Amino acid sequence: YQRRVHGDPTVSYLPPSCFLPDQLDRIILHKIALSTHSTAVRQKYMNSISLYDAMAMLNHTYVDILKVDVEGMEWEIFSSLLLQPLPFGELSIELHNPDVEKIFGFFNGLEQNGFRIFAREVNINPCVAPKEHGSLPVASEFSLVRPRVLTSTRSRLPYSEAEHQQIVKEISRRRAILSSSKPKGVIYILTRRERLSMLLNTLKQIYKHVLTYESYPVVIFHEDLTEKEMDAIAHTIPFSVQLQKVEWKLPEFINESQVPPNAPCPPNAVGYRHMCRFHAMEAHKLLDKWDWHWRLDDDSVISSPIGYDIFRFMDSNKMLYGCAEIVPEGAECIQGFWDAVDAFLKERPHIKPGFTSKWPRDKIFYNNFEISHKSVWNSPLYKEYFNYIDKKGGIYSHRWGDAPIKTVGVSLVVEESRLHRFSDIGYAHAPFVDRPAGPLPMKDTKVVPEVIPKAMNPNDFYSKLTPEDLQRLRAVFRDLRFSAPPAPPPR
Repeated sequence: YQRRVHGDPTVSYLPPSCFLPDQLDRIILHKIALSTHSTAVRQKYMNSISLYDAMAMLNHTYVDILKVDVEGMEWEIFSSLLLQPLPFGELSIELHNPDVEKIFGFFNGLEQNGFRIFAREVNINPCVAPKEHGSLPVASEFSLVRPRVLTSTRSRLPYSEAEHQQIVKEISRRRAILSSSKPKGVIYILTRRERLSMLLNTLKQIYKHVLTYESYPVVIFHEDLTEKEMDAIAHTIPFSVQLQKVEWKLPEFINESQVPPNAPCPPNAVGYRHMCRFHAMEAHKLLDKWDWHWRLDDDSVISSPIGYDIFRFMDSNKMLYGCAEIVPEGAECIQGFWDAVDAFLKERPHIKPGFTSKWPRDKIFYNNFEISHKSVWNSPLYKEYFNYIDKKGGIYSHRWGDAPIKTVGVSLVVEESRLHRFSDIGYAHAPFVDRPAGPLPMKDTKVVPEVIPKAMNPNDFYSKLTPEDLQRLRAVFRDLRFSAPPAPPPR
């Protein structure tokens, strides 16, 4: 059977050292917050889902054990859940003390659904009330079970057949909605023969860390792969890919004699400049039948499971452009580029350039990890801007890269609120990015890199208490027969 760890957006990834080798393939982290309903407005995280939608997504109709630790959201979640049959047999939950009415409503609702308490304890660390409330713990752990679970089997669930059919019907309905709303996304990579081993490694990571959550087509553009090499790809990876050959040639308006063999910005070969032009526009023309385009390089490293459907994430949060990081761009790589951008805008005073004016001119979206909606590249403004930059010839004379070209294009076309930086995804691409996975970003996180708030350190709390408060608190814990908190560090 398969165990799925679901509903904790604060967990970065599941370290392999925590599990036995034969468990790893059966444990999948879903980095999605549990909420009253999917993409709930009040959720602080950007990725939230209801229990029923989570079960529909995972093709489950029954959950053996549900563990809930949602820092106060449990009351809102269960006020909604208790309006329908509960599709689980055992519940382990952390409760944060609200008003008495909510507490009685919660336990009465569970009792009516056949649940009984079999274990409870006070959570003493770090959930401690302010001193005006007596410095008492404010959270408790409860475990409840339907007694019929102890004698039930897969063919005999711990609730009535009528309830089971109601659950199955509701989950089927939600599965149909999820299926019909699945975004039309594609992952694409550009490669060449000498980089085949790197490509295969990246494809294996895509299968293990991305396609686990939802299946999407993968398109590989290539310059020179042979039939034998294409067969090797098909037989090495456990999913199908679409291979499409591309041919490089100078655009008609470029005079070949004026193209230097080596541009001032490395990598400086003419072939690399062809690639820059391809990524800046041509690739999106070839992918136009899909709404969402996710570019990776053939040496991109996705080091950990992503934890969710990245296309649905972008779609449900109404984003248009996302990248892994923002990095500096060398001055030699943008010689004359910003002059061309300024000239483009000066000649078109009617254009309102989004956030272009405040974008730092030495920074770019590091777009070897880039997910975008095709409407960005199909917009009349981006097409007009790209054609202007393209005909300036700087792609071939100075090696203006696709990254600065697209960075400015996005700043012209996309509102800043519809940008997203994937700070939570474990990703590496030399030479600028090599980072582990992190927790899911919260709503309203700016696209400019920000520090994700760390989990609360108990000592941060205790260090703010007076010696008298600490003495009272330790006495309370002793009276409750729980271990007293550790002594605080020296002030």
